[in-house]
Amino acid sequence: MRIQLWIVLIWLSGIGPVNSITSIQYYDDSNTLQTWASTEWNFTASSGGANVTLKPDYFWPTELAKRPDAVIVTYSAGYGAGPSALPPNVTAGLLARIARAYTNREDSREEGMSMSDVLLQPLKRWI
Repeated sequence: MRIQLWIVLIWLSGIGPVNSITSIQYYDDSNTLQTWASTEWNFTASSGGANVTLKPDYFWPTELAKRPDAVIVTYSAGYGAGPSALPPNVTAGLLARIARAYTNREDSREEGMSMSDVLLQPLKRWI
């Protein structure tokens, strides 16, 4: 994820469940990529996304380059390692889609949304 300027917090939304933030990097005013020490910020995950806030007595870097990709947040997202970690609607939607693909093996176009489309639609993320 790339951010153009510093704000009070970095909010990561619409990207699924964020498990961790690997790094936060930024280009300084001399266009050199710097890594922001994780000892200076906190990461908090929620159902709607995740955010990064400053730890007490730390400040946002001030020497930020003026470029569209000035801040780079590298993170890990997903539901977990095994199928049991998936929400039930994802499992049901995937099984319905697999069953439909097996039953209708020819290449066809359907009208409207299927049951699996309805189950999986709220989980689509466009980045």
